[in-house]
Amino acid sequence: MGTKMGPSYACLFVGYLEWQMVNRYQGPTPEFYYRYIDDGIGISTMPLDDLKNYIDFVKTFHPSISFTSEISTSTVNFLHIKISIRDRFLHSSVYYKPTDSHTYLTYTSSHPHSCKRSIPFSQMLRLRRLCQDYIDFREQCLSMRDFFVSCGYPLEVLDDACNRVSKISRTDALIPRPEQSSQRTKLIMTYHPHNLVARKIVLNNLSIFQTDPDAREVFDEPPLVVYRRAKNIRDMLVRSRISASHDSGTRSCRRLRCQNPFSNLALGVGLGVSVLTGFRTSFGRSRSRTE
Repeated sequence: MGTKMGPSYACLFVGYLEWQMVNRYQGPTPEFYYRYIDDGIGISTMPLDDLKNYIDFVKTFHPSISFTSEISTSTVNFLHIKISIRDRFLHSSVYYKPTDSHTYLTYTSSHPHSCKRSIPFSQMLRLRRLCQDYIDFREQCLSMRDFFVSCGYPLEVLDDACNRVSKISRTDALIPRPEQSSQRTKLIMTYHPHNLVARKIVLNNLSIFQTDPDAREVFDEPPLVVYRRAKNIRDMLVRSRISASHDSGTRSCRRLRCQNPFSNLALGVGLGVSVLTGFRTSFGRSRSRTE
C-alpha cells in the first residue's frame, strides 16, 4: 500500500478473487456484502453453520492470501466505524483501533494558524458524520477534545470547533462538498512566521497594482496566498549532501536489440550516438568538481 498504485492494485486483485469465489462456491452466500479495498462487511440471515462454512471456504481459497473474520449478532467494526443493531435498526458510531495513538499536529508547530485551527474542526466533523446519535456525538467530541488538549491545543479553539460542528446536521454533513476552483492569482511563499508580514504588505498595497493598466489584469482580485512547507529536520537528515559519483568516458549502448558488447556511446553534451547501430539517445551527465 506504500505506492500510489497499491490501493488500485489491491482493489483489482481482491475483486478478481471475489468473482472467482462467487462462481465456485455452491452453498448460500451473504445477502449483503460491501468492500473497501481489502476490508469487507456483510449482513446475513443464514444459519450460523452455513455462514461459517462460507467463511472457511473464503479463508482457504487462495494459498497466499489470508483473511480474518469476526461474527457478531450485535456489533461489528468496519474501518473506523462501529456498527450495531438496536431495535432492529443499524446504528453507527466511531471506532478507534487499539494501535491508534491519536498523535495530531502539535499546536506549537510552525504551521499557519488557519491550518492548526482546521484540524480539530475536521476531526469533529468526521465524528458528526460517523455518529448517528447526537448524544453519542457529543460524548465523542469530549474524548476528541482530550486528545487535542494533550497536543497543546487551547480549550477555546476546541470548544469553538465543537460548537460550529454541532450546528451542522448529520444530513448536511454527509453531503459531499463540490470542489472549488479559484481563478485568483496565487502568491506562493515558503511558510515562516516572519512571512506573515509580507502577506500583509501585499494585501495592504493592492491598490498600487490595480492602478497599473498591465497589473490590473492580473490582480483584479486580491491574490490567494498559498504557503508551501519549509524544510524540516527529516528533510535535512535524510537528504545527503554527498552526490553520487559518475563514471567518465564511454558507456555501453542502451538499445535492447544491440547484441554487440563493444558498441559504445560516445559521451557528449546531451546526446549519445552508438558507433555500431547509430542509435541516438539523450542523457544528462553531471561533472564532479574534481573533473
